[in-house]
Amino acid sequence: MVSLSLHGAGRPLALRDIAGREDISLAYLEQLFVKLRRGKIVRSVRGPGGGYMLARPAAQIRVDEIIDSVEESLVPVSCMDANGRCVCSDQCVSHSVWQGWANVSASSSHR
Repeated sequence: MVSLSLHGAGRPLALRDIAGREDISLAYLEQLFVKLRRGKIVRSVRGPGGGYMLARPAAQIRVDEIIDSVEESLVPVSCMDANGRCVCSDQCVSHSVWQGWANVSASSSHR
């Protein structure tokens, strides 16, 4: 979603491009985007130059909506370990988003 927001610039992005940029399986990404479309988080554009784009401005999309839509566990990126730390040598685009989530999640569980 972060990649779509950063690189979409109001135009659709092909899932193949996102998969390559984020090193995510294209088949897995296709499954997620079907669910995100049903959840009205993204919309698809058919034809040449088609792909997916955000259904509304990124600032209006909450992380919990995304998680609910895809019905996934909360280890949202493959480079995040069980403690919410990024284990990549290079930071992925989503690092700052999930780092903030992990910090909030960890502090909430200690209450």
